[in-house]
Amino acid sequence: MRVQHKETQENVEKTEEFKHPLVSIIIPTYNSSKTVEKCLKSVKKQTYENIETIVSDNFSTDKTADIARKYKARVVLKGSERAVAKNYGASVARGSLLYFIDSDFVLACDTVQKCVRAITKADALVTSKTSVGKSFWARTISYKNQLLADDPSVLAARFMKKDVFFKAGGFHETLVYGEDVDLHRRLLDAGYLIRKVNAIEWHIGEPKTLKEFVLKKCYYGKTLKRYLKRDRRVIYTHLNPFKLELLKGVLKNPSLLIFGLGVIQIVDYIVTLLELTTTGKDSQEIAQIKNMSFFWLL
Repeated sequence: MRVQHKETQENVEKTEEFKHPLVSIIIPTYNSSKTVEKCLKSVKKQTYENIETIVSDNFSTDKTADIARKYKARVVLKGSERAVAKNYGASVARGSLLYFIDSDFVLACDTVQKCVRAITKADALVTSKTSVGKSFWARTISYKNQLLADDPSVLAARFMKKDVFFKAGGFHETLVYGEDVDLHRRLLDAGYLIRKVNAIEWHIGEPKTLKEFVLKKCYYGKTLKRYLKRDRRVIYTHLNPFKLELLKGVLKNPSLLIFGLGVIQIVDYIVTLLELTTTGKDSQEIAQIKNMSFFWLL
């Protein structure tokens, strides 16, 4: 009788897992105390309850880990960049579904619920990310992201089945930037079905000044050559300052932010070219860009 009871309990658990699969939300962090609390609060408010939260932390020296534990997140320590941190988080995840978000993301309360429903008819999902910010440059970046919301060259799946993630090889750990788009393209090349779902994420960590934007681009650009070696299609994404999709979007949705859009596109173009013509440490030109007092004023 005890054996039968045990088998019945196991069947109930399997049925429950099928109906309400465990979702592992993986958040890479490094000194993220300014934003991670808002992120974790939004996770706690999800209408879908069967969630585990994994904070994969790069040995932060601020209160990131303490804040994570306050919200009952599972904190694991892993050095290196976010691709490594996300892969490690996935390796210790117990859920059959993985959801990768950054520490400066805030989720709508029904985001996970919508993803769990949609993943039954797909292998991976592209969610709906909206950038928010009050500064001119943050609003400009938000405007650009809106114009490119349906551009295939910048789409990246964040929510996916765990077995699909590992079969695709996870995130490429040599990349600092574009590891999510790289994975997305590999999923498509492998024949996996990716759908877009109206599950809202707000990105609250966009650069507030042009200087912050430049520094961020210089940092991410250090592995751009590795990215290009993996996929030459990226050339058309990074080396075209005025993409056709942007021009079409501006014509359909004109805005006073178009001036800022032109500036960040040109800056992005210049920094990218400089990164492609240097190796190893920053070139003298990039160092000069980083130190230009002009950017402090914008």
